[in-house]
Amino acid sequence: MNSSKRFIAVYGLVSGFGLLAAALLIFLVDPFFHYHMPWFGMKPVVNNEVYQNPGLADHALYDSIIIGSSMTENFDAKWFDEAYDIRTLKLNYSGASAENLKIAVERAQNSLEGKVQYVFGCLDTDVLLKNPEETRYPLPHYLYDDVLYNDVYYLLNKDVLFQKIWNVWKLNKDKNVEPMNKAYMWYEEHIDEFSKENVLQGIPLPDKFFFVKQNEPLIPDETIKAVEKIKKFVMDYPDTKYKFFYSPYSMVHWYNSYRNGRFLTDVSILEYSIKELLECENVELYFPTNYEMITDLNSYKDTGHYDMEIQYQIFKELRDGDNRLTKDNYQDYMEDFKTMVMECDFSKVIQ
Repeated sequence: MNSSKRFIAVYGLVSGFGLLAAALLIFLVDPFFHYHMPWFGMKPVVNNEVYQNPGLADHALYDSIIIGSSMTENFDAKWFDEAYDIRTLKLNYSGASAENLKIAVERAQNSLEGKVQYVFGCLDTDVLLKNPEETRYPLPHYLYDDVLYNDVYYLLNKDVLFQKIWNVWKLNKDKNVEPMNKAYMWYEEHIDEFSKENVLQGIPLPDKFFFVKQNEPLIPDETIKAVEKIKKFVMDYPDTKYKFFYSPYSMVHWYNSYRNGRFLTDVSILEYSIKELLECENVELYFPTNYEMITDLNSYKDTGHYDMEIQYQIFKELRDGDNRLTKDNYQDYMEDFKTMVMECDFSKVIQ
């Protein structure tokens, strides 16, 4: 064998062993939990919903889940564990669509053979208006499907090798790993952003508030399809109890809807979803919205995202059954809510 052929052979052998070593290291540490939860006494570093949720659903120990958008990310799973005597896993997706909710529920149900005890989550106009066939962010399908050969995109991923593994090792070494019950929580990082000034930023406020004629309410096709998708995964698992709430957006959010003439449509969207989902015997719906809460703008960081105090208040209402919607009362709730917004003195709210 001449020198050039020998060099190619050695280079190929070394490269092959290098790739094999890289794949083995990623498999052993497995920062996305694709094959297993952490080994070697390491704690799980949970900080990437899109990439880690399928592995968590497949391999973590749990019997109940929290799903939904950023409106549920600040839930502490421990609250639910202690209140219901369960073991709760967070499978949130920031900006969730109905498809995100379906993916989280079905992944957990398949993993537990349909024996998920509770599903806690939010249903917002934002969720109900998104394209129900798409996810908020593109999903890495090699982590979501059962195809083995495309695992190469994970096992030979330089970002996983040089960034994710290092991050897992560093946080464990420094004993700075957040417990899984606090996964995806962002409140502390943004605590300084909760203020009336931030809520009002970018919202055109007139010198004097006038009556705005509202458009005729309609139910968009996206809403109908989103509700159908949610209703299906609820009914597919009748032994699971689903407890959903409608997030208490700030009054500024609803003013924005009102000034654009679409407030009655937003109310109709809520009412339609409530009516449809209350047909499911295993679902509970909650509407934790009151005037004092949603007009306290210092409790919000923007028009929709609320602080930890409101987040805990929502949990308590789910736990205690307060502001629960039923077939007998949901129309009254919607009428009261409609009146609260339509008759609101917006000038006082922003003072």
